Amino acid sequence: MNLFISEFEDAETLARFGETVAPGGSAVGLPEYYQWLLSSDGFGVVHGCVKDEDEIVGMLHEIRAFGTDKTKSSTCFNFFSDPSLAASGFPLMAYIMRKKRFFIPGVQGALAESYKKMKAREVASLWMRKIHFRTNWIKLLKDYARSGIHMPDHYSEDDQVVVTNMLSDEVLHDVTARLFGLSLEYVRWRLASKGSRRCVVSIDQHGDGLVIGVIGYRKRVPVLRIIHLSGSSPSVRRSHERMQNFARACGIAVTLITVFSASQAFGAVCSSYALMKSQPLTMIKGDYPVDECFLGLVSDLGLQEQWGSMRW
Repeated sequence: MNLFISEFEDAETLARFGETVAPGGSAVGLPEYYQWLLSSDGFGVVHGCVKDEDEIVGMLHEIRAFGTDKTKSSTCFNFFSDPSLAASGFPLMAYIMRKKRFFIPGVQGALAESYKKMKAREVASLWMRKIHFRTNWIKLLKDYARSGIHMPDHYSEDDQVVVTNMLSDEVLHDVTARLFGLSLEYVRWRLASKGSRRCVVSIDQHGDGLVIGVIGYRKRVPVLRIIHLSGSSPSVRRSHERMQNFARACGIAVTLITVFSASQAFGAVCSSYALMKSQPLTMIKGDYPVDECFLGLVSDLGLQEQWGSMRW
């Protein structure tokens, strides 16, 4: 039996393998997700572990080269191997081990211990949620079931904050200017290239507050996952409040957020969130070129909400 790694570009083959290793409705089982990831001008890569030249038995997804200086950076996620073939994960682990720097979001158990042996350090992170108490959840869920998840265009503005899912070049330039070190090309691909309007930004026009979220489903429940939150306390509080108002108006039941150690902005809004039972680890190896408060944007946070189906 021969096992080797290859960069895969066959979306249909990857999706079929994804369906066998992930729950139904997961993004990794959808060809459209791979078509997006692999048509990214080098930002997205899928490494396949191949058995005897024709059978995929493992895969690893990677986001890289997202900085303005094109530093060779790597975010590795969606590590899957064939459970019936114990050795199928070894070539993928060897690939990660050779890297001088990498970022692994959301890892648990034996895999986390393996990364520690590769001299990766743990970055403090909190996985939290907020439940939006409503009396008409059943009606809302039925409405979402009928309408799907393609968000209508939204733009609202008051004296202070803009909330929109219409990510024009003007909006993306404003967002990128607040994300030090990330390139406009990467931000456009990460947030706007799918075109489904599921990504939403809340920008304080008179301050530095910025909140970026993605609307989608978890266990058939409509959720907002906040993937970035930054700014000084008064400003980010305003942006966060407006984002939450938008979520409630859309019938969102739960807001999810992952906070990394450098996210001082979360202190302005943390009182309304509760810790989730599961607390995956965040691992980094080497001198990573992205400030820790921007890690959510270079991770896979929000990709499931952006791409997954309602069955997830």
